[in-house]
Amino acid sequence: MVQTQNKKNKKRKYIPTEKHKRKISNTMKKGYATGKYDKPVGNTMRHYRGPRPWAWKHGPDPVIKTMARAWIMKKVQAVFRGEKWKFVFSDFVRKWKGQWVDRIKNKLWLCRLDNTKPWSYANTAIMTRKQHISHCMKTYHRNKSK
Repeated sequence: MVQTQNKKNKKRKYIPTEKHKRKISNTMKKGYATGKYDKPVGNTMRHYRGPRPWAWKHGPDPVIKTMARAWIMKKVQAVFRGEKWKFVFSDFVRKWKGQWVDRIKNKLWLCRLDNTKPWSYANTAIMTRKQHISHCMKTYHRNKSK
């Protein structure tokens, strides 16, 4: 009697029919032919471990990926502080060209030259923290209206 109860409570495994298999196969073939699918879809993608460079917005280069992440974080922080942002990612890459690898070793920062203007290619410079603070102290004007 116990065996019959187990058989009744077991979930039936879905087994697709031949017609359904052909329909799925034809859909995938059309997708690959038209360029709609360039990688496998379904469980293989959801359970893929490790980096997926083909899915990165700016391409498979890991340096560009770190630059994109830094650009997005800087943009979000500027918007949070209420600063205007007109800095396109391509300009960000152009600004850091040749200095991105040494930014940690040389303690380089991307700073605004004029704090009243928005973040843009023309209004930013790459400098050390010490240079940035001295630049801020030279251009700082305290509000004496009190």
